[in-house]
Amino acid sequence: KYIDALEKEYRIQPKKSELNNLFWEVMDCVSLYNTTGKLETAYDKTVYALKLMKEYSSIQNEKFVLFNIADCYEKIGDNFRKRGQPTKSKEYYIKSLELRRKIALNDNSPKIRYNLSSCYYKLGLLCRTLYDNVAAKEYFLMHREIICDILKEEESVKYIRELAETNEKIGHIFKIENKIDQAEEYYL
Repeated sequence: KYIDALEKEYRIQPKKSELNNLFWEVMDCVSLYNTTGKLETAYDKTVYALKLMKEYSSIQNEKFVLFNIADCYEKIGDNFRKRGQPTKSKEYYIKSLELRRKIALNDNSPKIRYNLSSCYYKLGLLCRTLYDNVAAKEYFLMHREIICDILKEEESVKYIRELAETNEKIGHIFKIENKIDQAEEYYL
């Protein structure tokens, strides 16, 4: 009901602030539906949020819009992964990755780089479940490189933990490939 009221308010008197409020409320609902397992509804709401953000592009700066569109694509990818549709999931993760790369060309902040690395990580996980260890390893290595770069600037338990998890995944792939020396490099 609240989202319906926000949408009516925006349609009657379109303003940047109303559209922004509507977008974030829809995204909050997406999180709620994902958490409660209502994946179809979460998907529909994410697609709606994506439409809102594309509409927002005419009245807001490009970086803000691209960042949020990339988030929508990533959430759609997550949704398809949870519903057992890895091909569709990969398609949306790659769309998100492309936008995040574009943003990172002009913004080298840790937050932007971390979001970029997150796409690589999710693609690595997805490829691993599809038994494409070559692609998975490449995505994990790209994720690892960005996390190592960020750690040079700001040490955080979050990044250290991610680096450890990624090293374990890379080591495991080398172990599967029977490349024990390389596996050891990442395990130790």
